[in-house]
Amino acid sequence: YNATGTISNALIKGNRATNFGGGIQAANSSNVTIENTQISENNTYGGGGVSAQENSTVTINGGRIFKNNAKQGCGLRIDVAVAHLNNGVEISENGSADGMYNDLEIYGAGIWTSEATINFNDANVINNHGYKGGGVYTYDDKVFLNLYNGNITGNTATVEAGVICCKTNEIKIKGGKV
Repeated sequence: YNATGTISNALIKGNRATNFGGGIQAANSSNVTIENTQISENNTYGGGGVSAQENSTVTINGGRIFKNNAKQGCGLRIDVAVAHLNNGVEISENGSADGMYNDLEIYGAGIWTSEATINFNDANVINNHGYKGGGVYTYDDKVFLNLYNGNITGNTATVEAGVICCKTNEIKIKGGKV
């Protein structure tokens, strides 16, 4: 909360939280950089791998966020926050084959977002599976996805939208491959 820091070359694996950030939570105007880190097999209600919320900024350079599970955003949950995904970071294999987390439907297996900006700079959201929004689930119309050499591919959903489930009037995508 209200923190500034860098996590580098780490392994964050097999953690559990009750609400948000099974692996890492950045909240209340935090500014966190995560570099070349593996974040896997973490579980919580929102943001299995990483949760950024309450006017926080998270910058992820390289590394991999994979095999995490949550109801909202198995890989990432970005809520009233900004995320910069850079240098080949891979968000993959998050969610579950049946699209469920503890008998709850998964929304946004790769990324769940609300009132947020996410900048993809050579970032990949691939091979995630949820109930709605295998790759990305947007909760409202204040979401901006900027794909600069970014890829959202190979994601699946049990019910709706393997790539992006857009619960908004519009979504802005610049560049990249979807």
